[in-house]
Amino acid sequence: MPQEIKLVQAQPTLIAVRRVNTTFAQWPNQWKAALDEVYSTTKSHKIQTLGINVMVYHPRGGGHAEIECGVQVASQFEALGNVICSVTPKGCAATITHVGPYQKMRESYQALDAWCRENGHKQIGTSWEIYGHWNNDASKLRTELFYLLETNASPA
Repeated sequence: MPQEIKLVQAQPTLIAVRRVNTTFAQWPNQWKAALDEVYSTTKSHKIQTLGINVMVYHPRGGGHAEIECGVQVASQFEALGNVICSVTPKGCAATITHVGPYQKMRESYQALDAWCRENGHKQIGTSWEIYGHWNNDASKLRTELFYLLETNASPA
């Protein structure tokens, strides 16, 4: 069953992240180490995490991107080596909730892309994913996918 796609006014959420300059092709082999570093750093410095993982993608062209990989946190903090305090993007965004295995997220992204094109919403490149709590049953995994849109778009 296709998930609902809608426009929202995204509000920034505090996140502890490790920024990685990489390629989209290399990222599947890098995200776990980046996320592990964020969790070990926040734990050792007693920074309260909220258990919601987030990845923010800033494409740089030619398949390259700066990716912020991390977890939502309760409050701001000063940079701790490679782990910094950041925020999710703010502004008008198209969103869909992907339900199911992560390996099938491409299908939800394709639906989101098609919806944006069909409804005249221009993506500006930045996108992000907010992961729901882990479930051993992959069919119950929930991930919110977002595309930041040009400012002339507005939520209904």
